[in-house]
Amino acid sequence: MFTRGSKLFFGLGVSAYLAAVVYGVITNGLATGGVLDQLSGAGAVNAVLGPLSFGYKGGVGDHVGYTMLMAFAATCVGLGIAAVAFRDGDPEALAELANSASIPPVSEPNDLSAWPVVAAFSAALMTVGLATGPALFVVGAGLLAVAAFEWTVKTWSEQATGDPEVNAVIRARFMHPVEVPVGALALIGILIFCASRIFLTVSKLGAVWAGIALLVLFFGGGVLLASVLGKFPERRRAIIAGTLAVGAVLMLGLGIASAINGERKIEPHETEHSGAQSSAPSNATGAYS
Repeated sequence: MFTRGSKLFFGLGVSAYLAAVVYGVITNGLATGGVLDQLSGAGAVNAVLGPLSFGYKGGVGDHVGYTMLMAFAATCVGLGIAAVAFRDGDPEALAELANSASIPPVSEPNDLSAWPVVAAFSAALMTVGLATGPALFVVGAGLLAVAAFEWTVKTWSEQATGDPEVNAVIRARFMHPVEVPVGALALIGILIFCASRIFLTVSKLGAVWAGIALLVLFFGGGVLLASVLGKFPERRRAIIAGTLAVGAVLMLGLGIASAINGERKIEPHETEHSGAQSSAPSNATGAYS
């Protein structure tokens, strides 16, 4: 019933769940006066039931570490279920399930995948977010989830049939209705966020020059890209993907550096109404004197 891959994932899931329970008991005990005192006192049952029940019957201690371990456990269990459902992608098992005497053809991956690089960059972005603020951490977590999903779909589509062209069509029909709108919105949101960090870090005059530089960079890059595509139409896809990747990395790098540097000190502006209110008592005092 259980395949070799599912046994690995289920074992990792159970281990991560038990590690989360132990971590929750220990950190909760340290926060309430001691682990041994809590386990030997009246709240021993709740101290254990809390991590076991995901916090429903008691505390879980450090929420960040507990949540990360539980998320890892849930992910491993999900991967284990997928491995059981697809029988580890074994062609012989698939042929047996399909009641076929011949093994279906399976093609090997024929191109490189950029999603492992995106996943590594997302993990690094989450690490930076732990030191700077929750915004970068959330962005990194979102990119990591997208990279994991895209990587999984790419691997599945490359082994759907024995024809690479058919596999590409299957992936395009499945992912393009989601990738195009969601990717465009995500890219626009990331660019806006990074630009805002840059504008808030530099001085008031520097923000104006930074905006002009970004406009010139976008316009000049578009003109240069159009001219290059006219000369090399057969490499259009690779050129566009490389240009977008370089621009995204550049904007993300500037945004991260600006977020680490912090926002500039913005002086509050006094309005005429507040100035009139502040001068009114002095005038009244002069009239009475």
